[in-house]
Amino acid sequence: MVKCLGDFVLIDRLGMDKLDEMLGIPKRLIILPNDTAHGDPNRALIQFGRVVESGKGRVSPEGIRIPTGVEPGDFVLYRQEGPHEVKIDGIEGELFFLRDWAIEAIVA
Repeated sequence: MVKCLGDFVLIDRLGMDKLDEMLGIPKRLIILPNDTAHGDPNRALIQFGRVVESGKGRVSPEGIRIPTGVEPGDFVLYRQEGPHEVKIDGIEGELFFLRDWAIEAIVA
């Protein structure tokens, strides 16, 4: 079992093709930023994934907890700005830790 702390979120990267499939939209009908970091297509800045685990959120300087805004099972678009892949026994997929501020949108 993995428990994220603070504003960290564990994401299973699914890929942009999975987004098209999930929404039932033919490929290339949705135009999304497809910038890449240093020319590596596996490090595209905008990614699609599923939240595996989410921390409770960060604490402001005033001591108020600011929740992450996502829950396990949410599908999200997020900015991935580098290789932060992890392997965790018992959890399948391409797993990444990132901060909640890197999540751009929840896909319903």
